[in-house]
Formats: sequence, C-alpha cells, structure tokens
Amino acid sequence: TMSAPPPSDFFRIFENISLAFLDFEQGSESSDFIGSCVVQVIRKSKGDADVWAPCKLGQIYWFCELMKVVKEDNRDNQIYIFAGRNSEMITVCAQLVGSYLVICLHWSVQDVVQLFEPLGSCFINYLSESDATCLSV
Repeated sequence: TMSAPPPSDFFRIFENISLAFLDFEQGSESSDFIGSCVVQVIRKSKGDADVWAPCKLGQIYWFCELMKVVKEDNRDNQIYIFAGRNSEMITVCAQLVGSYLVICLHWSVQDVVQLFEPLGSCFINYLSESDATCLSV
C-alpha cells in the first residue's frame, strides 16, 4: 500500500544514481534500462506476514558495500535502485540510500532529509505515532 504516489517514475538522488518506482520485472524487461545498472532490494518475510522494520546494521553495511562496487563498475552508466510502488519498499530503499549517503559519502543528516522531502508522503512510520521516539521525514 502507498500513502501517496511518488511524483514520477524516477527520483534522482545524485550524480548517476536514481530510485525507480517500478517493479523490478517491469524494468528488467524494458529497453529503457539497457546499458544501465539496476539494483533490486529484497525484503524477506517471517512466516506469512512481511516484517517492516528499520534495516539492521548488517543490511546497511551490505548495501554500502554493494553501492561501492556498483559505482566503481558503472562510472559512466546510470544506476537505478528499484523501489517499486509500495510504501514499505520505498521507505526501506530511502533508508538504505540515506545511510549510504551519510556513512560513505559523508552527507549530513539534514541534507539527506532535505533530499527525500519530496517523497515524504510515500514513507511509512516504523513506530506508532503516539511513541515519542517516532521520527517521520
């Protein structure tokens, strides 16, 4: 489910990296992505229900290492991270990309929050809004 649709099918993050609000199957079959690098983020579920929680440190580390390799191997190609049109996956992808920007590229948290502000209505909150520790972007 999605709170609000993304403003378009693509959201440019910086340089040659963009989020794609398409299903991976759609994008991998499209000629628009020939010569591009596509990254699919998969969330596993526990039992029958998907578990939507902030990424664990190991997942963030994995994504940061993946992005280092992908950027090195695709200096001249556009890189698309497929987030789909699902609010949970868009939130997960934004969290991973935001973590990468802060940890690996030394962006400030404020710059990352500002970057993702146009997508704020697409995100889900991980905690109850009544919880004082809940931060929504």
